[in-house]
Amino acid sequence: MNIERLAELKLHSVWVGSNPDLVQASGGNTSWKEEFNVWVKGSGKRLKDAAAEEIFSLINYETLSEAEILLREDFSDRTLGTIVPSIEANFHILLRSRFVTHLHSLGSIAIGVSSNNFCNEIFQPDFHFVPYARPGVALVNEIKRVEKCSEKILVLQNHGVIFSGQSCNEIEGKIEKFELKIKNHFAQLPLFNAFPDWVEILTSGVLTPDEAVFLGEKPFIESERALSESVGINSRGELLFSERYSADRIELARFYVRVAKLIERKTSVNYLLKSEISDLLEWEREKLRIEMSK
Repeated sequence: MNIERLAELKLHSVWVGSNPDLVQASGGNTSWKEEFNVWVKGSGKRLKDAAAEEIFSLINYETLSEAEILLREDFSDRTLGTIVPSIEANFHILLRSRFVTHLHSLGSIAIGVSSNNFCNEIFQPDFHFVPYARPGVALVNEIKRVEKCSEKILVLQNHGVIFSGQSCNEIEGKIEKFELKIKNHFAQLPLFNAFPDWVEILTSGVLTPDEAVFLGEKPFIESERALSESVGINSRGELLFSERYSADRIELARFYVRVAKLIERKTSVNYLLKSEISDLLEWEREKLRIEMSK
């Protein structure tokens, strides 16, 4: 095992995990591959903790065919140790670059929920826009359809973004350019009253899988008092949290406010379907993350 490469992965994980505009709570994941082994963040673990504790699951995939990788929901029987690998371990294996980083970043969520097809304007030909698919098998099969997927920045509709590279420095450079380009793009767009403001964006539906998992079917509701199952937004634009809300859930809620304020009055918005939300909330693998966040 290359100790220096694993140390590089840990430092990179802390770098992205300590920035709430890139990663929130236990969201996102990173990986490093050597031969037929991949170190990938464990389910429910926090990237910012990579230097202080063991957060990576080690998977050996030497005897797995690509077809098996594309169909596997769980790689626990291929791991060394007790850390359960990320739900999204299969795309970390599929993508051939040495390092892979998946973020739920401010820029990627803003672009990924926008109804207007801004991606073609901003990124062509360095990116590929991947239609929404449930994390795991459905998502890795969408990624498989992308030509030269390991060489692209993969913008995931209503989900986030995936970067690949041969070093963490390379990926970090891509992340900084990507996020700045999106923020500048939205800053230059004109305002239209026909598009929703930030409160309407947040109270009209669920934007991403993590919002559904951590904040529920109705994440935000206009209210003058704190609510037990949703974040209240009062008439002064303040967030009201129940005493039951964990620090992770509060961090997620504040992140989605920043997303909504970046895109308000500048685009219409795509939301997850009710069937997609139910699918996530009833999934046993996501129930693990829900319990760990409380």
